[in-house]
Amino acid sequence: MEKDPRTQFLDLWDETIYMFDILKGDLDKTIYILEEKMRLHKNKPASTFFNEIEPWIRMSIRIVFSTIEAICFRMKQAALMICQLKRLPLSEKDKENINEMTEDGTRHYLKTPENVKYSFKIFSYALGRESPIEFDKNWFTFISLSEKRNELTHPKSLEDLKVTPQQHNDSAECIKWFFDLLGKIRSSLPG
Repeated sequence: MEKDPRTQFLDLWDETIYMFDILKGDLDKTIYILEEKMRLHKNKPASTFFNEIEPWIRMSIRIVFSTIEAICFRMKQAALMICQLKRLPLSEKDKENINEMTEDGTRHYLKTPENVKYSFKIFSYALGRESPIEFDKNWFTFISLSEKRNELTHPKSLEDLKVTPQQHNDSAECIKWFFDLLGKIRSSLPG
């Protein structure tokens, strides 16, 4: 027996929260290890210090973006369900962006910044709200770190793998910014 759309939505959202908790746990553990390494090696020569923390900075950036991308995908799926429940119209382009696939079955991915903008836009549309994204300093920090994440994920040179302590700080700011955006629309959820 197929579940009714409201139950499907609530199941999707519950699973999304569980996914979020797992990813947040990974990030918390990575940050804990990174901070512990920073504390232990702070009095060592700069090269030793940085060799100890650099892998953990790369990992924290990757986890931040995995978390953001996973939540955005789930937001788009939830928006689709809400639109179906409310009988809100969606364009063919919206359906491609939500399903990450064209009508002919070709995979269709938005770049991460565009995906974040789109996910909040379509989710807000489904809820009858305005998107909470503001294109301020936080947005531009996110864009910059997104470019670094792409270099880390698809390195073409040794330079692509280099990170800085500032990028660790930026990753913390990005995830806080993203969670703040989620908080602004969380109260709009049905049920």
